[in-house]
Amino acid sequence: MIHSRYFLQLLLCLVLMSASANAIASEREAYIDSMLALVPEAKNDTNKVLLLCELSRAYFQVAPDKGVVYGEHALKLSEELGYQHGILKANSALGRCYAVQNNLSLALQYFDAMLSQARNMKSSEDIGNALVSIANVYNEKGEYQKALDHLLKADSAYKEADMNNRYFVMNNIGSVYIRMDSFKQSLPYILEAIRMEKLDKAIPGRLAIAYENAGSAYNMTGEYDKSLYYLFQALDIAEKTGNRVSYANTLSNIGATYLRIGSSDNSNTTIHDSLKNKRQNLLKAIEYSKKALNLSYQIGTPYIRINTFRNMSKIYTLLNNYEEGYRYLNQYIAIKDSINDLSKEKAFAQAEAEFRVRRTTDSLKYANLLKDQEIQKRHNDRNIIIIILCLAGVSALLWVNKQKIRHLQKRRDAEEQLRVLTNNIKEKNELIESISADIAKLQTEGTDAVAESELLLSELQQSILLTDEQWDNFKATFEKVHPGYIVRVKSKLPDLTPAEIRFIVLSKLRLSTREMAGMMGISQPAVRSNKYRLMKKIGVDSNDELFALLETI
Repeated sequence: MIHSRYFLQLLLCLVLMSASANAIASEREAYIDSMLALVPEAKNDTNKVLLLCELSRAYFQVAPDKGVVYGEHALKLSEELGYQHGILKANSALGRCYAVQNNLSLALQYFDAMLSQARNMKSSEDIGNALVSIANVYNEKGEYQKALDHLLKADSAYKEADMNNRYFVMNNIGSVYIRMDSFKQSLPYILEAIRMEKLDKAIPGRLAIAYENAGSAYNMTGEYDKSLYYLFQALDIAEKTGNRVSYANTLSNIGATYLRIGSSDNSNTTIHDSLKNKRQNLLKAIEYSKKALNLSYQIGTPYIRINTFRNMSKIYTLLNNYEEGYRYLNQYIAIKDSINDLSKEKAFAQAEAEFRVRRTTDSLKYANLLKDQEIQKRHNDRNIIIIILCLAGVSALLWVNKQKIRHLQKRRDAEEQLRVLTNNIKEKNELIESISADIAKLQTEGTDAVAESELLLSELQQSILLTDEQWDNFKATFEKVHPGYIVRVKSKLPDLTPAEIRFIVLSKLRLSTREMAGMMGISQPAVRSNKYRLMKKIGVDSNDELFALLETI
């Protein structure tokens, strides 16, 4: 019987894959920009440590080199302040950045420092987190028994911390068993990790990792419909969350699954009819593997390329394209050796450079037939690739310049919106004064004008009241022109009430007492009274001192 439920869910995941990740990438970029804007003004205190750690965390998936810079800054400041929690978080952030770059020695060094700090703090949960991170490093190094030993210790630490959701331990034990080719033994742990996470927080990033592990395990047990179901779920989450490392790795695993389907005897397996065409499956394997390779080059994850090169070699060999099969096999061997070498960074860079500008023949039978024509062809190919790379560099510069122009235009648009809004406030004040004059006139004309007077008074009240929605819209426009200003006000003047913060924002725009009164729906004397109390509260004696203070925030 076909697992119809899994197949329907697979089709649903395929439909969802059409969603674009551009919006998420923009949100992440905006989030990083908002934090970067706070760094120059931040004091060297524990809050700045946490800000730097958060920047390192935000960068480690998209630009791990930058994540290292902010992690080191956080660690140095934490040590100067004697901030124990900051030391722990900074070591954790640095370990992750180096791990994602496959620099396992440095990753292990920082995770060990994280474990020592957690033990000094006697924090069972942090001890468990550090042990899991160390286990992952040993798992990547192929020292599986050490990885399992650390995971069992982590499980004990989590239990001591009364943690019911031990997702990390369950999923990582499953991952180790996958590396040991014990796929059936891995599945109970992985599925238990998924159950725990769904029952608790259901954090997308965690589910994506567990789904990916489940997909890999089911692939190796020959349950291909289940494998693709879990892998496409993982791919969908990675795309929606903007996790490009997870996205590239899952693409590679999907390609590997289609390769297994296309190279296996499926007569004894229960798979959907759409998966029984071997050639079609191999072509799909190429499609997803190439996507994985392209993204891997962009984000700098060589370990993804290792497995994908090997898979591509097998795929092309099965399709009788021995030239491509031989080429990918050579790339797999060269890059694998370069990563295992002690001087892996230089060797890897050299191998990458060679394979970007060099084409090889399909098999050894062509090796002795190369003559001047073939040599010239290789030179031409190299030159073409160099030209393409130069054009790509020019395109990248143009793109960066375009982004700068777009950012500048957004700021100008925001300033224009704020100008229009300020003009509207002034026009509204003029309208209020006109209506007030009319009311005064009508009230002197006797009782016959009372009804019209009340109508105008109602119109006046509606005109001057500033609702929460109007304030939110105004604040959003203000933040575009002065990003992070309200956050900095709250940080520098933490005792202010919401009404006083609103007064600070209007003062920043240099609005007059009359304009503030019209905007907030209160009298001018009330504005002056509020202003006097605010100045007294924050310790300034004059308007000049107030404006000078607002400019320093």
